Amino acid sequence: MKPATILLLTCVLLVNVSDGSATETKPFTGEAKTIVEMVQNSQRAGILDRDFDAYMAIWSDDAKMIQGRGEKPGKYDFMIDLAAIKAKHRDSQPRQRRMRYEKERIDISGETAVFRCRTYLSELEWITATDEIFRLRRTDQGWKVYENRFWPVASYTWCASTHYTAETWKKLDAEVARLKKGDDRLALLDALFHAHRMKEAHTTAKQWTEDEKDNVTAWVYRGYAANWLGKNKDAMGAFRKALELDNDAPVPDYVPRTSTPITN
Repeated sequence: MKPATILLLTCVLLVNVSDGSATETKPFTGEAKTIVEMVQNSQRAGILDRDFDAYMAIWSDDAKMIQGRGEKPGKYDFMIDLAAIKAKHRDSQPRQRRMRYEKERIDISGETAVFRCRTYLSELEWITATDEIFRLRRTDQGWKVYENRFWPVASYTWCASTHYTAETWKKLDAEVARLKKGDDRLALLDALFHAHRMKEAHTTAKQWTEDEKDNVTAWVYRGYAANWLGKNKDAMGAFRKALELDNDAPVPDYVPRTSTPITN
């Protein structure tokens, strides 16, 4: 399916009061509208504008972000530290990205709320679709997000598309198993990233850098794997090492480069 053929879904209002909770979809009203706009404005501020003060404002002190491969917890889940995300992106420059939301639904029950949505993020020639669940509680400072769980649904480029189903994960895991029997660490790392098995990717890349200390590619992969896991100190160290070896190494834009290549 090409990005241009993705159809927008039409939402309707649904209210369920049998258990004292209220479920709403578009168009949102009242408190539901306030919560949805707060969450979405925060996401746009952080991801599109790199305004991480606005991004962090909605999170509770004990908040956690969990990336997995589906709605239910799984062995490949990993938690992302919010403070690390803020630190590593503070100096990053805004990009020409776009965001839109579908399948938005919010359930409010007393002092808690659950907001669900599908988030589409696009940049240049790619689009990703991610399902998300934001769990909030009412506090003296207003509604705060204490958990955000998200997982990939689909990705689109100009030449290919991937839909993450149970069969997709099975095939990706089979490819990882096949490559683990060989010695092509670059291919294995690509497979681990595609399978969203970031803990294993970081372990593999870290071992590669220990075995081949001057391998730029190994350091770059270690940096990105650590970056995914919220290991900001390790990520920055890996990216800086990659730049020390090659000032043109493909590291994120928030990592400062030298004006001239560094020589040994």
